[in-house]
Amino acid sequence: MASNDASLSVGRGFDSVSSLPDALHVGQEEGFDFVCTPIVDPIAPSKYQGDLAAGLNAVDESFAQSDTILSHAEWSRFIVAAISDWINVDSKDPYLQRLSSEALQRELRWAIHLGVPCIMLPLASPDVVRLANTIAPFVSSSRMTQFWVRAPLVARELINSQPDEQQRLLLARSDADRPLYSSWEWWNQLRRLLAPCLRFNVALELTSDICDENGLLQWEAEPIKALIVPTSIFLTNSKGNPVLSKAHQALFLRFMRLNPQVVVVGDAAEGQTHNIYLRYLHFLFSKRAPPSTYQSFTKGYEDYIEIPLQPLMDNLESQTYETFEKDPIKYVQYQKAVEKALLDRIPESEAENTTAVVMVVGAGRGPLVQRTLDAAAEVGRQVRVYAVEKNPNAVITLKHRKRTEWADRVTVVSQDMRRWQAPEQADILVSELLGSWGDNELSPECLDGAQRFLKPDGISIPEEYTSYLVPVAAHRVHTDLSGHTLPKALETPYVVLLHNHVLLAPEIKPLFKFSHPNPECSNPDGPDNQRYMTVAFKASHSGLMHGFAGYFDSKLYGDVYISIHPETHTPDMFSWFPMFIPLKNPVYLRQGETVKAHVWRKADQHKVWYEWCITSPQVSDIHNLGGEHYFVGL
Repeated sequence: MASNDASLSVGRGFDSVSSLPDALHVGQEEGFDFVCTPIVDPIAPSKYQGDLAAGLNAVDESFAQSDTILSHAEWSRFIVAAISDWINVDSKDPYLQRLSSEALQRELRWAIHLGVPCIMLPLASPDVVRLANTIAPFVSSSRMTQFWVRAPLVARELINSQPDEQQRLLLARSDADRPLYSSWEWWNQLRRLLAPCLRFNVALELTSDICDENGLLQWEAEPIKALIVPTSIFLTNSKGNPVLSKAHQALFLRFMRLNPQVVVVGDAAEGQTHNIYLRYLHFLFSKRAPPSTYQSFTKGYEDYIEIPLQPLMDNLESQTYETFEKDPIKYVQYQKAVEKALLDRIPESEAENTTAVVMVVGAGRGPLVQRTLDAAAEVGRQVRVYAVEKNPNAVITLKHRKRTEWADRVTVVSQDMRRWQAPEQADILVSELLGSWGDNELSPECLDGAQRFLKPDGISIPEEYTSYLVPVAAHRVHTDLSGHTLPKALETPYVVLLHNHVLLAPEIKPLFKFSHPNPECSNPDGPDNQRYMTVAFKASHSGLMHGFAGYFDSKLYGDVYISIHPETHTPDMFSWFPMFIPLKNPVYLRQGETVKAHVWRKADQHKVWYEWCITSPQVSDIHNLGGEHYFVGL
C-alpha cells in the first residue's frame, strides 16, 4: 500500500462482500492497488428489536470467513479493514450502544489478528467519547496497524440543505460550545481524547458540497492519509465518461499535496466498471504542476524534525557544509551584497590604488571567500581577504584552497573570531552565521565579538536581520514530538520544513531585530542581546494550535535581502527551513480569538536560550524556563 510523490495509490472500496477473495480479485483485475472492505458479514441490528442476546448472536455469526481465505501476504498488503458502518457506540439507544460496543471490539481484535495494515473507522456524528474510549486500547497497543478515521468533508445534514437551514445548522452548538455539524470538530474531539499517535489518521471523504476556505484550511493541517472519492460526486461528460467538476478537480489536486492514498467507493455507472474512475484519477493526478527547484531539493525533508545547530559548541561535519554549499541562490545574493559594498567603499577614481580588507568570519570551507573574490573581479576592485574559521577540519580545506586556488589573495586564520587579534582593521565583515530564526545560531554574539576589528565606518554583511512568529496548526510534527519520552521534547525549538500544516493567523509578526555594526559594542558593559517581546494574533479560522512557526529575513547590504518569510521567501533558496516552537499542550482556537504570545531571548556567560508562553486565549506555563531543556552554548 506504499505510495510516493511519483505515483498514485488507489484502492477500491466495497460496502459489503460475500467473498473476500473474489472482491480482491475484482479489485486487482480492475487495476486497483488494494481494496477497502468489511471483514465480517453485514447484519441489521434493528431486526432483533432490542433483543441483545439475539443481536450478539448475529454478531457472532457475522464472523463467517476464516483467516485462511487469504494468505498473510494478501491480508498485510492488499486489505484495508472497514469497520461495519452500522456500529455506533455513542448511540442514545442503550441496545444499539451495547451491541455496537461489543461488535466494534470484536472487529478490531479480528482485524489486528489478520494482520491488515490499516483499519478504517466511521465518524458520522459529534458524539465520539465512547468511541474514543473503546478504540483507545487498540490504538495504543497495536504497534504496526494504521487507523483511518473516515470523516466527511461536509456533514451529511448540511448537504443539499437550503441556505437558511444550512446557516441554522452551522450555528448549532454542542454542550461544549462547539459546532455540531462540523466534521472537523468531530475529528478534533476524537483525536484529543486519545493519546498522540502517528498511526491514527484521517480518511477524508469528498462530498457533493464543498466547505468554505476556512473549512479546507482546517483539514489541510490534519494527517490525511487517505482521500475517499465516491462515484456519486462524478459528473458525466459529453462522451458519457465520469469526470469531476472543476471545483472537485481543484480540491482533489489540493489534497494530493499531502500525498494521501485514494479510495474509490460507490457503484459504477451503468455499463461501466470501476476501472474508468481509476483511469480518470490517474489522469487528473498527472496534471499536477511539476515540482519547483525548491521542492525538488527539499523532497524527503517534509515535516522532518531537526535539532538546531550548535555552531560554537560543535564543529560542523563535512556533509553539513556540503548541504549548505548546494544552495546557489544564497551565495548569489551574498555576492551581490559584496559587490555593492565594494562599489560604495571604493570610488571608481580610487579603484587602481586602493585595496579593501574583507574578513570572512566563520568561513567554513570557503564559499563566501570565493564569492568575495568573484565580487571583486566583477566590479573591478582589489581585495585582501582573511578567512577566519575555528573548525580545524574546515581549516584543512581552506588551506588547500589557498594553495591551489587563491594564493596570496587570501590569508587563512585558524581561530575563533571572538578571540582573534587581527593585524589590521576590516573595511567589510562578511558572515553567514544566521539560523532559521535569524539570531538562534548566535550571530549577534559572534559579530559583536568580531566588531572590534571592523573600521568605525566599516560595513557588515549582513547589516540586519529580524525574526518572525505566527501560530501554527501542525498535528504531525507535534504528534511526533509527543511520542518522545524526554520532557525536553516539547520545550525545544526545532528546524522543520513544515509541510502538513496551516498558519492560524493572517499576519506573521516581527519579533527580534539585530543590526550590525552594533552601536552598543562601545558601551562599558558591552552589548545586551537579551530581548523580550509580546505579540498578539487574531485567529483567521478555528483550529488546534500546536505552537508557532518561526522565520527570518535579512538585509545583507543596501537593497539585497534574503528571506524565508513565506510572503517574501527568496525564490529557490533552501539553506534554511522554518523553526517550530511547540506548546506542550495544544490550544483550541475559535475564529477571531486573540492569541497573545510572550517570547524571551536570554543569556548568561555560558549560553543563550529562549523562553516562551501564551496568556490568551488561555494561560500556558513558561516553556524552557532558565534554558533547562534547550540552549545554545557560547
